[in-house]
Amino acid sequence: AQRRAAAAGHVRLASVPRLAPAQPNLTSAPRRAGIASRRCTSASASARHAPVMAAALDNVDELKEKLISKVEIPSFIMRDDFADQLYRWSINTGNENGGKGVGMPFRSEPHFVTSEEEEGGDVMWGFTTEFINSGETTCTLYCGFDREDSKKYKWVGRHNQTGMPIQEGDHTVVHGKHFEIWKLGKAPVDDDTKAAIKLFCLGLADAINRYYSFGSTWSEDI
Repeated sequence: AQRRAAAAGHVRLASVPRLAPAQPNLTSAPRRAGIASRRCTSASASARHAPVMAAALDNVDELKEKLISKVEIPSFIMRDDFADQLYRWSINTGNENGGKGVGMPFRSEPHFVTSEEEEGGDVMWGFTTEFINSGETTCTLYCGFDREDSKKYKWVGRHNQTGMPIQEGDHTVVHGKHFEIWKLGKAPVDDDTKAAIKLFCLGLADAINRYYSFGSTWSEDI
């Protein structure tokens, strides 16, 4: 019920002109093959403890060229589980089904950040997606959380004068305020790939709505 209330009005990924400057407390970890098999069943460590993210080497941030879409994610949503499920949706749609739903093959790889308080050090933060046309990579996207923070309050109260709900009580800092889709690199994109990216973004928005409503991107398969 809490998820439905926070997700009132289904998600529509909207184009924006530019991204706010990145904050220094969240940095990327190197890619690694595969993805951890664990599935979070409680609030993630990144949300509970607001860990300081350790510096690591990766060039995803350096390659970010154009922000295609972004949407704010409620603070109570577990960031690593959210990114994990969208990544699995992506590999099922692209890697395993050949991108039939978007008219072009694509493949995705997980992207992590390093947390000093998370066991093992890595937190699932998003994924990169390569679109392939005639055997060549025509565009690469980064789909994942940004470096902004949001606040997670203990409860929702009511304003004495207006009667409107307000957030009250102690709060914790949650890393990753928006889920974003970035084009990586400066290479131009052909029309076929642009059409495939548009369908990919629409499918990703539908997957986010299913996660909000049912806690899973696979609700239609149940």
